[in-house]
Amino acid sequence: MSQDPSTGFTPAEVVFFNGKIATQDDKRSFADSLAVANGRVIAAGSRDAVMRHVNDATRHVDLKAARSFRVSTIRICTSFAAV
Repeated sequence: MSQDPSTGFTPAEVVFFNGKIATQDDKRSFADSLAVANGRVIAAGSRDAVMRHVNDATRHVDLKAARSFRVSTIRICTSFAAV
């Protein structure tokens, strides 16, 4: 998926928000939200930062303050959701 010329951001197919997502980076940090396009994470961080990747076709998944998800778990969920 390519960048939207009007915003400069890659549009997400799905965003997950309102959760605690383990990014599995070297710092073992957590993100509130995550954007996914073409089965790949394109943004992770605050809800405001991730929502920049939203367009009219983006699906929104509220994690309802769930305690913790791994990025790999989110990828599996998006694969099943596409079926």
